[in-house]
Amino acid sequence: MKQSTLNQRTITFSVDDYLDTWIEAFLFDRKSQSLSIGTIKFYNEKLTSFLYFVIHE
Repeated sequence: MKQSTLNQRTITFSVDDYLDTWIEAFLFDRKSQSLSIGTIKFYNEKLTSFLYFVIHE
């Protein structure tokens, strides 16, 4: 977990939360490009597995 200090306050954020947001944005972008359902499912499965790995590593 990364920490950033600003004005003598500690801000803690989880990279996992940001990664989840990026994955959702990526999938939304691919859907908006009218990619096939199979392609979207493939990306979703692979990225969900990757996110699980990152969270539990």
